[in-house]
Amino acid sequence: MREFVPARCDATGMGIRYYAYPVASGDIDDAKRDPDLYLGTDPLMDAWGASERRPRMLYLDKCWGCLQGEFGVDSPLERPAAELVRGEVTFVDLGWIGFRRVLDPDQVAEIAADLDAVLADAEWTSIDCRFDGATDYVRSYMADARDFTRSLAERGEGLVYLIG
Repeated sequence: MREFVPARCDATGMGIRYYAYPVASGDIDDAKRDPDLYLGTDPLMDAWGASERRPRMLYLDKCWGCLQGEFGVDSPLERPAAELVRGEVTFVDLGWIGFRRVLDPDQVAEIAADLDAVLADAEWTSIDCRFDGATDYVRSYMADARDFTRSLAERGEGLVYLIG
C-alpha cells in the first residue's frame, strides 16, 4: 500500500471529470469486458444537456479528486466509498486516457451505506480541496453520489464509471 497523500484536486483543473452510469446486474460481466458499451457516447452532454433528455447517471464534475482524499483512497484510513472514485487517468503527450471501472451491485450497496454514514457524521465539517467553498461543493456532490448509489442498490444494479 502506498503512503497516504491527500488528493488536492491538482489534475482536475485540466477538465478531467467523473461520470457513472447504471448497469443491470445481468450485464456486469459484459460491462467488465467492455465498459465503453455502458458509458454514454457523450458523457459531458449527458451531464450538461437538457434535463428532460439526461440519462440516469452520476456526474461528479471535477470533485472526484477531492472525494478520493475524503474517502482515503489507497490509505490506511480508506472507507468503502473509496471504491466509487478509485483510479487516475493516464497522461499521454496530447492529453490523457480515461480510467474506466465497473462495480457490481454488492459493491454499490456497500458504497451507498458508507455514503449515508459519511453524510450523517456531524463532525465532517471541512475538507482539504483547492476549490473555493470546497466543503459545500464536495458535500453537494457526495449527496448526489449517495442518492445515485442508493437508487442503484434498491434496484440491484451495479455501475460503470469514467474518470476522463
